[in-house]
Amino acid sequence: MMRYTRTVEENLRFLALEVYKQVEDTLKVLDGENGKIREKILDREDYIDILKSLVVNQCFARLQEKGKSDQQAVDQMRSIDIVANNLEHISDFLVNIVGQTQYLTSLDFLQQFEYKPFFREIYRAMELIDPSLYRQDINRALRICRAEFALDDLFSEVFHMIMEELRFGRETENLVTTLFIFRYLERVGDALLNIGEAIISAVIGEKLKIHQYQALEESLRSSEVEISRQDLSFQAYSETRSGLRVGKVEEKGERRRAQRVIFKEGKLKKLLEEKEAIETWQRLFPGITPAVFGFNTYGDNGSLLLEYLGGETMQNIILNAEDEVISKALRTLKSTMQAVWEKTMKDEPVNPRFLQQLSERLNDVFKVHPQFQRSSRNIGGVDSSSLERMLERAVPLEEEVRAPFSVFIHGDFNLDNIIFDPVRDKIFFIDLHRSRYFDYAQDVSIFLLSLFRLPVFDFAEREAINRVIPVAFHFARNFARAKRDSNFEARLTLGVIRSLVTSTRFELDPRFAGAMFRRASFLLEKFLDHAGNPWEQFSFPEEVLIIQKPE
Repeated sequence: MMRYTRTVEENLRFLALEVYKQVEDTLKVLDGENGKIREKILDREDYIDILKSLVVNQCFARLQEKGKSDQQAVDQMRSIDIVANNLEHISDFLVNIVGQTQYLTSLDFLQQFEYKPFFREIYRAMELIDPSLYRQDINRALRICRAEFALDDLFSEVFHMIMEELRFGRETENLVTTLFIFRYLERVGDALLNIGEAIISAVIGEKLKIHQYQALEESLRSSEVEISRQDLSFQAYSETRSGLRVGKVEEKGERRRAQRVIFKEGKLKKLLEEKEAIETWQRLFPGITPAVFGFNTYGDNGSLLLEYLGGETMQNIILNAEDEVISKALRTLKSTMQAVWEKTMKDEPVNPRFLQQLSERLNDVFKVHPQFQRSSRNIGGVDSSSLERMLERAVPLEEEVRAPFSVFIHGDFNLDNIIFDPVRDKIFFIDLHRSRYFDYAQDVSIFLLSLFRLPVFDFAEREAINRVIPVAFHFARNFARAKRDSNFEARLTLGVIRSLVTSTRFELDPRFAGAMFRRASFLLEKFLDHAGNPWEQFSFPEEVLIIQKPE
């Protein structure tokens, strides 16, 4: 018996129909309807995943049949593929909305905010997908795109209402959860914009990227569609190594308001540490960190609302800016650090125990690079197994090189955690959950290593990095000498050893990881060779962090 197989177009229509049902049922959940609606939404999600996979696979199969010569077919299949993926994204957002409702104390709280207009916009846009795609109707496709702008406008109104309520400090958990729900509704608009743009691309035969928003806006104007210049957009950042989820909300358009917000969500312990650290920084140096707009806890997790800081990360500046801007950023960073260290200095000696920290993380390094532990392997003339033996000898020596004073440090002083605003000539710090009173050699060693491990291997481009490393080192060394910190270079060496080895956990290139491991072994051997001599005579070999062009 012959079995009928649906075409890609038919499967896409069924996919759109199932996602439409998800929209309807999600609205029912928000309206407080009982029954097994939540179960239906979760069950339907599995079927949607299957349909999306079928559409994608059929697109590839048809492209193989048509070949590259049929450009119209290529454009159409590319468009269908994007539409299918974004329909699945819409379903994911709706499932997330339903999941967020469990954190509300009552669904009645949600009723004070206008969510039904969001659904009306989504309904209208989804009803246009089929006719615009298969009739090659660019006007309908533009109306789908318009849904994104309308949803942004609606989100802007709700966002400002929630921010006003948060300032009163009441119902913070419900308010932040509500903000997440409306954020997911706004993200449906992003997916609809992708769908509309994909259809337009199929019609005009040219891929229309999201960053071409201005051109799309001009097209909307020509069709007499009104769009607010104060819509909001949200840029989700990738999940950090800390496990926190981070996103930026800002107004788009030329007339930006000052108010922009960073969302952080994840484990409560780290968010609480960051909140407390920011409050300490603000007492010591007002304006050097983002302001805290809101903080919420729920179980083991929490949410943090932070001010968005303008400028560029030091990493972007060093890699992309002109020499003049790099020099200006370094001057401002040095003056900032000088002020921080001077103001926060306490006559409290501290032992950073860098090598002890390394010993505790060594197993994680070996899991990524087991070759470092194999005694049969020889890395650049250094027996890799000797690192553990050298650490056993070196750890007790750390007591001889205690820091004579403490300062308030950043704690994770990587290039991408330092923001420089060249217009205001000001330095800002972000990601501060490790800030505390400690040895400033830790911040210096992390900063130097974040320079060294930048994945830049073109020696012309590497030259900028090689120039910055000595500047940073000489600044810190001069500060140490001025404060009669005679053990600084020995401690810095131990901090660099720790950072070199632990950084290999995040470097899968065996050559670069091996280079870091060899340098750490060299420095550790140098430290041990100096044992028994005055530590004030120990010099940190800065050239170990300079990657030179081979002769």
